[in-house]
Amino acid sequence: MLGLSLQWHVPEFPRLCLVADSMSADNKQLLKAAGWTILPTKEQKVDVLAKLDVFRVNVSQALWMDADMYVWDDPLREVLEDTDLKQGHIAMVKDAGGASSNTGLMLLRPNLQKYANLGSGTKDDSVSDKEDKDTISNADSMDQILINKEFNGQVVGLDTRFNTHGSIKPCADVVAAHYTGIKKPTLADAKNLEMVSKGYQTEDSEYLKCPILYKQYFCALKNAINYLSKELQDALKKAGSEASCQIY
Repeated sequence: MLGLSLQWHVPEFPRLCLVADSMSADNKQLLKAAGWTILPTKEQKVDVLAKLDVFRVNVSQALWMDADMYVWDDPLREVLEDTDLKQGHIAMVKDAGGASSNTGLMLLRPNLQKYANLGSGTKDDSVSDKEDKDTISNADSMDQILINKEFNGQVVGLDTRFNTHGSIKPCADVVAAHYTGIKKPTLADAKNLEMVSKGYQTEDSEYLKCPILYKQYFCALKNAINYLSKELQDALKKAGSEASCQIY
């Protein structure tokens, strides 16, 4: 879904998708059909650490976006064209849950030394802050702790509309939404998709608190049904949602 939204809103930029070698040929083909150029990588023991590979891609500048994001408006190009990013710096949105920055969207300059430093950080026993030790043991947060530590004092702040996640408001004028939480809106499960179609009302603070963006995402799924896996297509058909969507 992310690839399709990028293709619609910022088609002039090339799109690379880092995928594990073990991904099935069928899934790779679905990604290619959605506009991605596939870049195979070695599979990581912890999934979130796979994003560290972006720091060794041979390009001068890259905009990383997590796969659970979706672009809703054209101004995403402002991040790429208007951000003053000095060498050794990174641009991110402040995280909704704390003082650090959220690594779901990052404008960066790939650098092999930074990549090496981040890789060393996964084995670093010198982390002194107890909170960081506790968080780094949580696989879902490990990349964010490592990247924020490596770029401490070198983060360019971006407007929250470029990575609207968690409890961040407003829900209007969002450029890129980040569908945080364990269960993603692309989960091939009819009950979960039914929740998506109704705004995904949940008390869990990890989830995006913008019901309208979930409802719109459900419609985007229906509009893009031919680009989805058979499992997700079948689940969508079983969802039985009352959502009113304009199919185009």
